Amino acid sequence: NKIALPILSGAIRFNAKIPDIIGTLLDFQKIEASEATLKAVFDNAMDGMLVIDIKLNRFIMANSAACKMLG
Repeated sequence: NKIALPILSGAIRFNAKIPDIIGTLLDFQKIEASEATLKAVFDNAMDGMLVIDIKLNRFIMANSAACKMLG
């Protein structure tokens, strides 16, 4: 793609690759939508669900059903 940069006495023209910003933004929107769906399923599940970090030996997340089960 050719890009023209305006300057006081004309324009400088050069060849450059322009990143696909729109494609990247659409990818981020898809990821956000996917994360929202996963969060809704996790939060509203009737079964208790836990996310545990086994290296740190601690709970990362628990849904409300797990909290009810474990107190």
